Amino acid sequence: MKNWAAIDILKGRVVTLVKGDPSASTEWETDALEAAARWQEEGADGLHLIDLDRAIGSGANGEGIQSVL
Repeated sequence: MKNWAAIDILKGRVVTLVKGDPSASTEWETDALEAAARWQEEGADGLHLIDLDRAIGSGANGEGIQSVL
Protein backbone atom coordinates (compact mmCIF):
# COMPACT_ATOMS: atom_id res chain seq x y z
CA MET A 1 0.00 0.00 0.00
CA LYS A 2 1.25 3.49 -0.85
CA ASN A 3 0.97 6.42 1.54
CA TRP A 4 0.14 9.67 -0.29
CA ALA A 5 0.00 12.99 1.56
CA ALA A 6 -2.29 15.84 0.54
CA ILE A 7 -1.63 19.56 0.81
CA ASP A 8 -4.54 21.95 0.28
CA ILE A 9 -3.60 25.50 -0.70
CA LEU A 10 -6.08 28.38 -0.34
CA LYS A 11 -5.11 32.03 -0.84
CA GLY A 12 -1.45 31.02 -0.78
CA ARG A 13 -1.69 29.27 2.59
CA VAL A 14 -1.73 25.60 3.59
CA VAL A 15 -5.17 24.80 5.01
CA THR A 16 -7.50 22.03 6.06
CA LEU A 17 -11.11 22.55 5.08
CA VAL A 18 -13.87 21.90 7.60
CA LYS A 19 -16.48 19.67 5.93
CA GLY A 20 -15.16 20.76 2.52
CA ASP A 21 -16.15 24.40 3.09
CA PRO A 22 -13.51 26.94 1.95
CA SER A 23 -14.99 29.60 4.25
CA ALA A 24 -14.45 27.30 7.24
CA SER A 25 -10.82 26.27 7.10
CA THR A 26 -7.95 25.77 9.51
CA GLU A 27 -4.82 27.62 8.39
CA TRP A 28 -1.45 26.04 9.19
CA GLU A 29 1.67 28.02 10.11
CA THR A 30 3.68 26.69 7.18
CA ASP A 31 3.97 27.14 3.45
CA ALA A 32 3.51 24.47 0.78
CA LEU A 33 7.24 23.79 0.41
CA GLU A 34 7.73 23.31 4.17
CA ALA A 35 4.68 21.04 4.34
CA ALA A 36 5.94 18.95 1.40
CA ALA A 37 9.39 18.60 3.01
CA ARG A 38 7.79 17.48 6.27
CA TRP A 39 5.69 14.84 4.50
CA GLN A 40 8.79 13.61 2.67
CA GLU A 41 10.66 13.31 5.99
CA GLU A 42 7.69 11.38 7.40
CA GLY A 43 8.00 8.85 4.56
CA ALA A 44 5.12 9.73 2.24
CA ASP A 45 5.31 7.85 -1.07
CA GLY A 46 3.80 10.73 -3.02
CA LEU A 47 2.17 14.12 -2.72
CA HIS A 48 -1.20 15.41 -3.89
CA LEU A 49 -1.25 19.22 -4.15
CA ILE A 50 -4.71 20.78 -4.31
CA ASP A 51 -5.14 24.37 -5.54
CA LEU A 52 -8.44 25.14 -3.83
CA ASP A 53 -8.67 28.64 -5.31
CA ARG A 54 -8.55 27.25 -8.84
CA ALA A 55 -10.99 24.46 -7.88
CA ILE A 56 -13.61 26.95 -6.70
CA GLY A 57 -12.87 29.41 -9.52
CA SER A 58 -11.48 32.27 -7.45
CA GLY A 59 -7.86 32.49 -8.58
CA ALA A 60 -4.83 30.27 -8.53
CA ASN A 61 -1.82 29.35 -6.41
CA GLY A 62 0.72 28.68 -9.13
CA GLU A 63 3.63 30.16 -7.18
CA GLY A 64 3.07 27.96 -4.12
CA ILE A 65 2.66 24.86 -6.25
CA GLN A 66 5.71 25.68 -8.38
CA SER A 67 7.82 26.00 -5.22
CA VAL A 68 7.06 22.36 -4.43
CA LEU A 69 7.63 21.02 -7.93
